[in-house]
Amino acid sequence: MASAVGADQVAFQRRWHETGRDRVIGKCASNEEYIAWVCEYIGVHPDPDSPRRAALHFEQLVAPLMQQPRVDALPTIADLEARGVGLGLISDCSWDVPALWRSSPLSRYIVNPVFSCEIGTKKPEAAIYEEALRRLGVSAAEAVSALYCGVRPFE
Repeated sequence: MASAVGADQVAFQRRWHETGRDRVIGKCASNEEYIAWVCEYIGVHPDPDSPRRAALHFEQLVAPLMQQPRVDALPTIADLEARGVGLGLISDCSWDVPALWRSSPLSRYIVNPVFSCEIGTKKPEAAIYEEALRRLGVSAAEAVSALYCGVRPFE
């Protein structure tokens, strides 16, 4: 990404990682805007199209990860769904993940995921777990009790 915006790679990566929390709580409205913000901080003034190219590059790196779940993931999730277990997802992520999620094979099983960049909080803050419970329509006690109802997702 640094080369796409004409930035020193070490300086860009340092700021990218130092501000990871800002990125995953949605400080900026998009990865493109976030990249431009990082550039401004490190004193780089890219042409107007460069942050978009850098954001596309980042999304191209993440996309295959979203399309290829672990080999055992889909059968395990399908089994849990067949047993009537409500499934949720909490992800600390930047803006590329919600957009890519819709085409993920996992999205058919988890229809109301919670993405940190969309709600402005991340793990381990209580609000992100409370939002997941709200979307599932269960209390914390109900979610925990599901673990003790004979469901064994890792058999």
